[in-house]
Amino acid sequence: NKEKVFRFSLGYLKKETSLKLTFNEVDFKGLVPKHYGNINGMGLFPTKALERIAGFDEFFHFYGSEDMDTFERIERVGYELELIEDPLLFHNWHPIYGSLSENKLTENLRVENIRRINQQHYLRNNKNKVVIPAQNENWGKVITKSMFNELNNVDTTVELENIKAHIEHFFSEELKTYKNKVVQIRVIEAPYYRSVKYKVKKMLGKQTQAYATLKWCNDFILKNIVFHYRDAVYKYQVDIEERRLTITLKSDS
Repeated sequence: NKEKVFRFSLGYLKKETSLKLTFNEVDFKGLVPKHYGNINGMGLFPTKALERIAGFDEFFHFYGSEDMDTFERIERVGYELELIEDPLLFHNWHPIYGSLSENKLTENLRVENIRRINQQHYLRNNKNKVVIPAQNENWGKVITKSMFNELNNVDTTVELENIKAHIEHFFSEELKTYKNKVVQIRVIEAPYYRSVKYKVKKMLGKQTQAYATLKWCNDFILKNIVFHYRDAVYKYQVDIEERRLTITLKSDS
């Protein structure tokens, strides 16, 4: 029925069951879920339904709210939602996103409070009865392999120490001036930040440059990507051993 959008009841598998599965050898009839759940994370959409609402709201990153937002915007243009309760789909076990630390810098990208930020965006869309998301004008445009490969040809390299004012100014203001150029930014911990002299001055309350942890720098950079550069071509890496953050980006706006 092309006038409907379908949601599904998922059979949640136990951890030990999921870990035993291989892609080519799955006896679906033998799988016994620990429970079934009706969630928004699995849907079957007529293509035209997604085209009417310009797809998923590209603001949502990392985890949370993008599925609920999509289903509600589809309902606003007249499509009916139907829940399929037949046990057709299984859900592989994985760590719950909320159980992973947001306060620690890891190579698996994390941003503190991102679920709440996504929720706030969802609530704003819901309150304003949004159909076409704001700033979704690039929906449907694909970043090709050749576009991504352009990041290998860096025009400008910038190295920043973890000085809070320098990070805030560069990513909030100066980065805007690098239009249509490939810029690579490396954020490192300043040697002085680890020195006894800095720690003593900070302990005594003497005026010194405000430094930020690499975790704070990581979150600030990733939030700038979400808020301002999500349509740019970029790659981002956290190197725990070298205590370094590297983002290579090309933006045309």
